[in-house]
Amino acid sequence: MRAMSASDDWAIAVSMNATFDGYRGTTARDDARILAERLTGNVMLHGPTETFSQLMPTYSPPPEDDGLTPIDKLYGRYVPENRLIEIFVNSIHRGAQQFGWEFADLLKIVRIHEYAHAIVHIGIAIWSVEDQLSTFLPGQISTDWEPFTKNRDKAFSAVDDESHELLAQAITWGCLYQQSDHPDSQRLIDTFLALEERQPRKYRLPPEVTLRARHADWGVVLWAARGESEIGVLSAARGEINAYGSSLKLADRLASLIWVTGELPDSTEASSNSALALFVDELQRRLAKIDTATVDTATKGSNPGVIELLLLKKDHLEVRMYQEKAHQRPHFHIEYKRQFNASYGLDTCERIIGHMPKKYEAEILPLAAAMKDQLIEEWHALNGPVRITRSADR
Repeated sequence: MRAMSASDDWAIAVSMNATFDGYRGTTARDDARILAERLTGNVMLHGPTETFSQLMPTYSPPPEDDGLTPIDKLYGRYVPENRLIEIFVNSIHRGAQQFGWEFADLLKIVRIHEYAHAIVHIGIAIWSVEDQLSTFLPGQISTDWEPFTKNRDKAFSAVDDESHELLAQAITWGCLYQQSDHPDSQRLIDTFLALEERQPRKYRLPPEVTLRARHADWGVVLWAARGESEIGVLSAARGEINAYGSSLKLADRLASLIWVTGELPDSTEASSNSALALFVDELQRRLAKIDTATVDTATKGSNPGVIELLLLKKDHLEVRMYQEKAHQRPHFHIEYKRQFNASYGLDTCERIIGHMPKKYEAEILPLAAAMKDQLIEEWHALNGPVRITRSADR
């Protein structure tokens, strides 16, 4: 994982531990626009217009991107000067057929991605809607959108391409991961990951962003004695937050802000003799063994087939178990090496959503099955979030 000390300092300085439970708690909807608005706490009142196009865009990639299929070149685009989303449906059909994906899944991912660009451009924090709508100029009888549009056009054009794609991909990932109860959620996650592998580098999310995007404070409000001010990831991207003279590039600062604000709040450590703690201790040992089993080449030369464990290195492992209003199925969440995360049902011991390499999952599932009854009993006994963390220094 990329070292983030300097950028963490910046992110902590502007982060807020506020939540958007009231808005996120509304009835789940499947529409791309609603998903992006729910995740970010921003709504779009002044656009965008969305159209489906039968155009088949062509793309001449630089040598390093040969064979890749960037979303915003081939499948869709957001045109800020017109506040327009254009979806290239024929191109999406072709891509789905070419790579063995479902057309509906790829279409949904592309639409969320383009709405994410629009959110960055013209999204308004839900708490600020009335203030914006009440903006009048002398002699006017309706909302004046011109100053808002000019300010946002300027802010949007000032953001570099890498940061734009980081935001769009992070919002898309957060929207897909947010729908863990959706019957197609795992297939959508798998399609997103497969599509990401075929994207140029700027479209690929850093591990820390993948882990925290769905919980990040995208746009919250700091209530002050007089007035209020927006802060959050989107406000940072729009230049509404002082970056404190940081020399770091914007994409790194935004990634760090997503990481810092995406930490789940109000968690407590489970007792050391709990079923969850025993599960984590044994799981960390098993995963560490996978990571550090190496072949001693000198020994192998004289005695083929001999494998020696040279070091048992223990990486960061965190397992969370908590009750969720919208998800009553007993389950647990795993974050490993600050790079992979997934959720697993305890009733069937199978992955519900997320991404975990098969070599690790081959240890997670049998151990969960062996401790299934104890873990389910502990899950039902919980009154709040509980987690167990094991770090490399253990």
